[in-house]
Amino acid sequence: MKTTLLACLCVCLSGPAWAQSLQAGMVVDSFEMVPDRTVIFAPQDDGRLRIIRVTDKDRLAPMPRNPGEVAIAMTYGLEIGAVIEFNSGLPYAFSYVATASGAGESLRIPTCPVRAEAVATEQWPEGFKAITVGAVLRIDGPATCPAAPG
Repeated sequence: MKTTLLACLCVCLSGPAWAQSLQAGMVVDSFEMVPDRTVIFAPQDDGRLRIIRVTDKDRLAPMPRNPGEVAIAMTYGLEIGAVIEFNSGLPYAFSYVATASGAGESLRIPTCPVRAEAVATEQWPEGFKAITVGAVLRIDGPATCPAAPG
């Protein structure tokens, strides 16, 4: 019984960081955004993200622009879908990977780079209710949005 419980505990604790409660001070590869969540993070040299602050259920929480940090907030509405807002205090543009999940599937969704020391907004009318954000990469050249297929 002890061995089974210990094995279960190890598997549960070694799961993805976003599946656990997101808290200040954590260093993660990615994190989950849900409606009314504001997260402030700082990219690390190794590509991971240090969580500075997490505020849930308070969409009106301030999104400050602090040097070296990025604030991100998510809202959701039937008429607008999912919206993520960024307030970047980074001296460089960055790209990121966004993944929507539901019904046991994950779907990589299109994103545009966030420019240096700027506010940016992404909107997905499909109405994703949870979006995982990760793989933040520095862009040293032009920060252009990829052309839509068509």
